[in-house]
Amino acid sequence: MSNVEDVNAEKSGIFQTILNYGTLTIETAGEEDNFIFPWCPDLDAHADSILKARQQYVQKYGDLDHPHA
Repeated sequence: MSNVEDVNAEKSGIFQTILNYGTLTIETAGEEDNFIFPWCPDLDAHADSILKARQQYVQKYGDLDHPHA
């Protein structure tokens, strides 16, 4: 979780909006590859869960990548 920088949920088009799916991208720090999940169902809930987990990690262990943030 220390390498997670941001989470993006992208729906494009009416079908993805109506059926609530899209592309979930987890942006990571440094040279690590981003994680991209196309066709992700319940997109917003998954993005929120990851962001909450990141926030809990930072509260418990501190932000190791940005110690003075």
